[in-house]
Amino acid sequence: MKRIFSFVLSALLAIVFTTAHAQQNIFIWKGGDISVKSAADIDSITTSAGSWLFNIRTSAATSVTTNTLEASFSVSYADNVRSLSQTPEVGVCFSSYKATPTYIYERRRLGTSVGSYDFTLSNLDSGTTYYYRGYVKLGDEIFYGNVKSIMTFGEKPTFSYIIINNHKFVDLGLPSGLLWAETNVGAASSSDDGDYFAWGETEPKSYYVWSTYKWGDDKIKYNSSDGKKTLDSEDDAATVNWGAPCRMPNSSEFKELYDKCDWSWRANYWLGSNGFLVKGPNGNTIFFPASGYRIYGDRYDHGSDGYYWSRSLESSGLAYDLEFHNLNVYTASYYARNHGFPVRPVADFGEKPSSYHIYYMVGQLTGWSTSNKDFAFYPESNTVHSYTAQFTGDLKIWMKDDFGNWDTAYGAIFDGDDSESGSLTQSGAGTIVCPEPGAYYTLTVDFANMSYEWTKVADQNPTTYYSVSLIGGFNNWTDDLDLTEVIPHNWHTVLTLHSATELKFRANHDWEVDWGDDGGDINKKEYGKGSILGGNINCPAGTYDVFFNDITGEYLFVVK
Repeated sequence: MKRIFSFVLSALLAIVFTTAHAQQNIFIWKGGDISVKSAADIDSITTSAGSWLFNIRTSAATSVTTNTLEASFSVSYADNVRSLSQTPEVGVCFSSYKATPTYIYERRRLGTSVGSYDFTLSNLDSGTTYYYRGYVKLGDEIFYGNVKSIMTFGEKPTFSYIIINNHKFVDLGLPSGLLWAETNVGAASSSDDGDYFAWGETEPKSYYVWSTYKWGDDKIKYNSSDGKKTLDSEDDAATVNWGAPCRMPNSSEFKELYDKCDWSWRANYWLGSNGFLVKGPNGNTIFFPASGYRIYGDRYDHGSDGYYWSRSLESSGLAYDLEFHNLNVYTASYYARNHGFPVRPVADFGEKPSSYHIYYMVGQLTGWSTSNKDFAFYPESNTVHSYTAQFTGDLKIWMKDDFGNWDTAYGAIFDGDDSESGSLTQSGAGTIVCPEPGAYYTLTVDFANMSYEWTKVADQNPTTYYSVSLIGGFNNWTDDLDLTEVIPHNWHTVLTLHSATELKFRANHDWEVDWGDDGGDINKKEYGKGSILGGNINCPAGTYDVFFNDITGEYLFVVK
């Protein structure tokens, strides 16, 4: 077979594509050797300059139940690979909320040789879609196979995770509202130990002694002189590795976790790990593996004891921790700061609206329909709501629970009132009229003070978009879900999510204009205001009426 080689040698390398008898081959240059593979035979290719080529094929599931799935994948070398200088790590990564699961999320290590593997994933949620693919880790490089997905049988549990910065957190129903992470920092699953940190350090290391401690034998920070009793954010392993608002718990939060939850020891609970299963007042659970601790270059008490750092300092040389051994749990213990312990992050839930209602507009813009719920007001707080549009006629307002009931509609004291502000009433309510029909205004309604106010929009020629859509993990960030423009600049759709996801709004099926909300989390608050190029919005599983205004960036997710 005649092959035409074209090499471009640089500081890094070269991957050469050529054609032989209409068949494309891939050549990888490394150390003077060339490996060859037919592109037509390759299911998934992940490579880089100077790397050998792996062919990783992930199979469809061969068996699925309510909480397990069985599948297989195979790994093969490129044709001319002689041997590897390093032992590979072979396994499968999976996720119920990431359509392209990676090594940093949940994974199963299956072996250290290239070949075929059958595997079983267990303790899965029922009625939930899982994504999985094989991987090969060689040194610092990771090669992935093609992604497969399957939905487990049964009804989806009502319990859902709260996703913060791509990490799962659990609401245990604690009085404080504190959320606890499902995994340790650096862990692939709840059973994985994760990384070990000296107190006040943010990176794992191989040797844990005072001489390697970041703050030294003389404790140059967090000492009797500076008087610090709590870790600064830049020294918090949870915050540095996972980002704010994730942080390490303090000692009192460990105490709340112990006092308010049921703790039960589980042997071989998850992937062979021992540890404590912690059940909150609301029935949700998290698992603490018996990870032991590190001192010098060794690990001790693994599988029997657990030690988890708090961010609270007991003295200049000692820090509080949560520990368990001999099946007993201790929340006020303390250890020398140079020891290596795992870190379990927490996050503050914040206040979720308690007296929050949905209100809809009815009027000329809606055709005075008693069934049209496309015109929901956007909340600004529990009691203050607004709507921005080009108002052309009169209107009234219905609360969701009384939708269609004219006797309880909100309106002006005087019918046809076109004042810039006024009082609301539910007793013989009259219509509210925009002071300047045909102009863009914001109508703000305060249901606590029973008042309303009109504010003219500064830009009377807002940008027009031919489409506004939702895009996120639920559609692999590729297939836009279009909203319907009910009136200019106000959009609505129905969204069904089978698992928690991250999402954004975008215009014209393009990333030139998109709206996100840094810190937006439908678990915590169903409404918000997106900004151009803002961060992703977290959204739990469920079915929602979704409303969006492209002038203000306001959004609202109403559970159906």
